[in-house]
Amino acid sequence: MASSTDTYFATLPPEEIGQQLMARVNDFYTYVRTSGMYSRMYRSWRAYYGLNSREGGARSDQITFSGEQGELSMMKVNHYRNIAQHLLTLTTAQRPAPQPVSTNTDNKSHAQTILASGLLDYYSREKRVERILRTAAEHAIVFSEGFVKCEWDPNEGAEFERDPMTFQSIREGDLRFSTLTPLDVIRDPYVDSFADINYVICRQFVNRYELAARFPAMKDKILSKQMQAYDAMRFMLKPVLTSDDNIAVYELWHRKTAAVPEGRLTILIDGDGILFDGELPYPNIPIRRICPGDLVGSPNGYTPMFDLLALQEALDALYSAIVTNQTTFGVQNIWVPESANLSYEQLANGLNLIKSTGTAKPESMNLTHTAPEVFNFIRQIEESMETLSGVNSTVRGNPEASLKSGSALALVQSQAIQFSSGLQASYAQLVEDVFTDALNVLKQYAKTKRVALIVGKYNQHLMKEFTGDDLSSISRVVVESAGSLSKTTSGRMQIAQDLLQNQLIRTPEEYLSVINTGKLEPMTEAQTRQLYLIRQENERLASGIKCRALPTDNHVLHIKENSTVLDDPELRAASEAGDPEASAVLDAAYQHLLEHVGFAADPALFNLISSLGYQPIAAPIPPEQAAGGTPPAAGGPVPPEMAPPPMGPTLPIAPDGQLPDLGGRAVSPTFPKNPVTGQNWDPATGGDALAGAVAANQVP
Repeated sequence: MASSTDTYFATLPPEEIGQQLMARVNDFYTYVRTSGMYSRMYRSWRAYYGLNSREGGARSDQITFSGEQGELSMMKVNHYRNIAQHLLTLTTAQRPAPQPVSTNTDNKSHAQTILASGLLDYYSREKRVERILRTAAEHAIVFSEGFVKCEWDPNEGAEFERDPMTFQSIREGDLRFSTLTPLDVIRDPYVDSFADINYVICRQFVNRYELAARFPAMKDKILSKQMQAYDAMRFMLKPVLTSDDNIAVYELWHRKTAAVPEGRLTILIDGDGILFDGELPYPNIPIRRICPGDLVGSPNGYTPMFDLLALQEALDALYSAIVTNQTTFGVQNIWVPESANLSYEQLANGLNLIKSTGTAKPESMNLTHTAPEVFNFIRQIEESMETLSGVNSTVRGNPEASLKSGSALALVQSQAIQFSSGLQASYAQLVEDVFTDALNVLKQYAKTKRVALIVGKYNQHLMKEFTGDDLSSISRVVVESAGSLSKTTSGRMQIAQDLLQNQLIRTPEEYLSVINTGKLEPMTEAQTRQLYLIRQENERLASGIKCRALPTDNHVLHIKENSTVLDDPELRAASEAGDPEASAVLDAAYQHLLEHVGFAADPALFNLISSLGYQPIAAPIPPEQAAGGTPPAAGGPVPPEMAPPPMGPTLPIAPDGQLPDLGGRAVSPTFPKNPVTGQNWDPATGGDALAGAVAANQVP
């Protein structure tokens, strides 16, 4: 690497750091070439795309010819790419399900979690983040490493305003995701692991004219920039052209350490072409890595595909030998002794009468025969490639004849999945890191009111405005792999049947929705909103704020969950000691519970509560009353058939007719009003005549 100095290179002033950075870039590419890393990655790239591992030779898209006179036929059967694609499918087939995690469990944090989840889905869909993640996994399989960078681009997004001086458009900015290959992430090759690195130098190719427009002060230098040798080190080698519109831009990303407390971001095109220099604008370096395995003792990765390169070359040679033999000697040769006195004209056409001297006769020469050992060796090489990669013939769709039962095939396939579990774990970690970075960047830079298309109820779309402050409670993102059951027609049918059996589906429309979309959110949205409401009520009640109950609430669930506010022993002790705030909390919670009890025990609301799928407490209206019978007089005794079922221990009634609260003081019971009659529910009568008639559908 570059020679050391008394001053750490990352703390040098802008006029000096450029040369140090470019020296480290040049040293890295020298190390990559001399260590053999570039050779392996480049050969893997060629083999993956159907070319011979080395220049020239067999190709998968055509038969080529070699030798002094083109006598050798070269053929490639690309098992290498097929195995790599199956590894990629095993890794990314199950769609990742990122779930935001908040630092707290309060109602605000819960609401932010819902918003963040919708934003992640929005960026996965609109910004094609899943496709970028899959490309990074593909790079990891072929090149041993893949990288994803998530950053804030102020030139993205809708126009916010115009500069009054230059009249240039000022945009609100947006996230930008990009993939990088191992050759684009320059790091210190002498650290023990990638987790130990303090900095990376990222290389990306940018249109020089776009770059000149963004940095007008450096326009002349940008437009005159020439490609250097290390700029041209790519997998798809291209001639270095002075007319190339794209130039290499290098970015130093240094994390926040003791030596560099604020971190550092420096963007440059060469040693004296500094475009930007400042502190690290993000909490962490926004470049995330995926690799099948680490190369122990170095910050580099390793992929099992490297072990298949020589085997693929052997396959190419064997297939080429067979093709050469068949194409060279496929047309029959005729052998005759000189004494036969035969000419080729006599053999040119069929149905000829051929005469020869003595017993000599023409004979065909079978030169197309290929030794069976060649074909056996080909099968052995293919099996070795499958063994080394963990992608067996069953996964590739060509199971062995000995595997006849479904359980045996499933076992063999599960072994392949288990082999690739390390890569799958690295992929899941990549998804978590990238989406966590995305939310952190949004929290920091999304300052204007932004509008995102977020999936809403029943797959309808709604427009949701947000700023970075709306995500302040989100700490990180975790990934749960989504099962493949909901991605097939049979799987969706099974899910719908299970939901129907458990009475979670109540209408034909819901059943068809699950079958057509495979999404369970419409089935659970009502329950989710109820829990969200209960959480919000508990927070308000805990602050002594009164909450209103409605007839359409899930009263049994509310009673169970709202009562937790009263389960605080310190709150009760404070109320008994005369603390007015604690007493206010107990009064608010207690009165709210009484409202739910009143609604749930009202026989007039029995049909309404039952139709919503909730558990009522009151008994239904008796048939004789529904048929027009005379209801009991107000204040009179309640017939047994109309009395609500017992609700456990009764509350003691004070002499003045008041109910004692949990703080030892008497409060007047407040029962909800019937929405039809406008009268309060009477626990003595179970309602009034009009309420009973409404419940019996006798009043329009």
